Amino acid sequence: IICTKVREGDKRFVRLKEGDPRDRHVVIVDDLVQSGGTLIECQ
Repeated sequence: IICTKVREGDKRFVRLKEGDPRDRHVVIVDDLVQSGGTLIECQ
């Protein structure tokens, strides 16, 4: 599963880029954790 962060104006969204996590357990790995916001959005 690969996600990407998309900026639209002053808002940021996490979008699925590749894969389908439905009905699976996934481990989230963020290459750069500053505030943890991306990890929280992916829950």
